[in-house]
Amino acid sequence: MYSLSKLGVINGVSEVERASTFKLKTNNERIVKIMQEVMCVIATAQRNNIISAPAPIVSRVFQVLSEGHERGVMTARKVAETPFPMPFAQVIEILVLIFTLLCLPLVLSSYLSSSIAAGTIAFLTSLAYVSLNVVGRMLEEPFGADHNDLPLGFLQWEFNRRLIVIRGVHGSSHHHDCKTANIHGVEIGLDKKK
Repeated sequence: MYSLSKLGVINGVSEVERASTFKLKTNNERIVKIMQEVMCVIATAQRNNIISAPAPIVSRVFQVLSEGHERGVMTARKVAETPFPMPFAQVIEILVLIFTLLCLPLVLSSYLSSSIAAGTIAFLTSLAYVSLNVVGRMLEEPFGADHNDLPLGFLQWEFNRRLIVIRGVHGSSHHHDCKTANIHGVEIGLDKKK
């Protein structure tokens, strides 16, 4: 499973934030806490007239955050935490092995007169089935650090970059400089230098 500590955070995580977030036992508890903090920041900003949007618009923001949590985070959590049934995986492995080593060569040798053609077709067909099985196993865990897994670090970096651009376009928060941000030691700026 992918480590959430590898994902970049704009301007880092303070010790207070780290202590309050990482004392929670599960990633789901951490996500809910962070969602709660984001919603509190939005509500406080509206109450202090930092956000000058009408209440229905702000309530829609809360709704979108909630839907994103339910659809995105919870679906990803289901994919990551629900294992493929072990007996089913074992049966697939055994059947592919039997098909590859026993059934396919016998059937092809009885239909084809050329042993070279039978061997070639048996090899290519077996390779296809074994490859499909390997791809299926890789798809079972899309949140790792393998080459074929989802690039979570890059997706988080892109998300952070968009947040920086939005802050730069719509004015900066009183907490951070909107011109640059530090994400895992990499300074990201809005200046377009050519």
